[in-house]
Amino acid sequence: MRLHLSVRLFLLACAVALLATTPSFALQDYLTAFEGTYPAARVTRIDACLLCHVNSNPSLNSTRNNYGKAYSDHNYDFAAIESLDSDTDGYTNLAEITALTFPGDATDKPAPTTGSVTVTLLPAGAVTAGAQWRAGAGAWQNSGATVSGLAVGSVTITFKAVAGWNTPVDQSATITAGGTSSASGTYTQTMVTVPSLVGQTQAAAGSILTGANFVLGQVSQQCSDTVPAGLVISQNPLAGSSQVYGSAVSFVISTGSCPVTVPYVIGETEEAAGIIIVGANLVVGTVTKVYDSQVPTGLVITQTPISGASVAPGTAVDLTVSKGPQPVITGSVLINKAAYSTNSVNVTLGLTWSANAVRMRFSDNGSTWTAWESLKATRAYTLPAGDGYKTVRVQFIDIAGNRSTTYSDFIRLDGTVPTGSIVINNGAATVATPYVFLNLTYSDGAGSGVRSMRFSNDGSHWTLWEPVTTTRTYMLPLPSGTQTVRVQYLDAAGNYSAVYSDYIKVVPVP
Repeated sequence: MRLHLSVRLFLLACAVALLATTPSFALQDYLTAFEGTYPAARVTRIDACLLCHVNSNPSLNSTRNNYGKAYSDHNYDFAAIESLDSDTDGYTNLAEITALTFPGDATDKPAPTTGSVTVTLLPAGAVTAGAQWRAGAGAWQNSGATVSGLAVGSVTITFKAVAGWNTPVDQSATITAGGTSSASGTYTQTMVTVPSLVGQTQAAAGSILTGANFVLGQVSQQCSDTVPAGLVISQNPLAGSSQVYGSAVSFVISTGSCPVTVPYVIGETEEAAGIIIVGANLVVGTVTKVYDSQVPTGLVITQTPISGASVAPGTAVDLTVSKGPQPVITGSVLINKAAYSTNSVNVTLGLTWSANAVRMRFSDNGSTWTAWESLKATRAYTLPAGDGYKTVRVQFIDIAGNRSTTYSDFIRLDGTVPTGSIVINNGAATVATPYVFLNLTYSDGAGSGVRSMRFSNDGSHWTLWEPVTTTRTYMLPLPSGTQTVRVQYLDAAGNYSAVYSDYIKVVPVP
């Protein structure tokens, strides 16, 4: 290579300076070592100027350029500083040596022979999805990256395919020496048809969406009177519409039939309440009828559930219906079929009661009562011991616990035998005819009283019982001879007296 005269003079000056400042090395040794490593720099100003700035004296470091200092710092090893950019001009020392420019002068740098390109990708969704670009057959680059060292001329920019996005067409970028060209690629989203999800379970709907390149959106719940619980009622977007690949589809899941509000039926008749309840998509449940003095017969007193409650369709509404005021419980009791008296403590009660009675109980004194017992039309009963009037009381109760008034009957208990006497014709010894006159006496003391009497001539055959009287005519059975007349008394309690008698002789007149 032929050098310009001024360059030669510059190199000569550098060599002279080198001899003056480098006491331990010969110029030729440096040149040989340097040119052996970098043949392209042989016999150029790089040789001389590099060597001019080799100075082993640290106090003279300021007189060396950056390349020279780097050379000294690396023990005078050329290879160790190749990758440095000693003059910070954007080129490495090796690149400057190769281009025959001085690596110690920022204004002296190689003429550029390559260029760069920067590519921006749009939109952000495509970038997030993995969109990239590359220059020619180079490596894939992210949006905004710069690729350098491209040959001057035209380079093809290609774009990476991304699922759900339409890939931009290839572009041609012009590369200028030392320049950076720019390009952009815009992806557009792929449109796909939304599948139908209505009637599917949530799990099935999710699988269908994934298979159709959609993602699951918001899942909400809503009642439905037509769609069974757990199935899709509606979706958004609608089935059949075209939507962006990978977009979200929301749907609504049925929770089953919609709840209904319980109507107010208190005060309605049972029939009207039933119509209202059925009309509200509910059913009439248990109807309980009770007595109520405030609510007229047949009207609803209470309801369950209460009005205004939110319940499932078909829920039963129980009603309490008034039977009107509580009817009075009536009844009666008779002792021994209303007999006036008895000679035994064991009697039979005859009982009657109204239809609303369910139990009965008894008392002798009105204070102490038997236990409640089942209803019976007749009942054996034992009176308290001792003669006198005995009262039996009865009380009835209904299913609601309401008690009747006390009904009673009385009877006289008489265990005393009556007494008496009989006298024929005032005690005469004889009589001329069989017709006589009887004088009768009788007594029952504090008993029930003598009610009847009967007569007999032989003690075996008796007349019928007849009301008592103090006198009575009587016909003797035989026309002559001694005749005996017997009498027996019976009190109201059924007590028989002893047999009393008197006799008289019949002596006919000749």
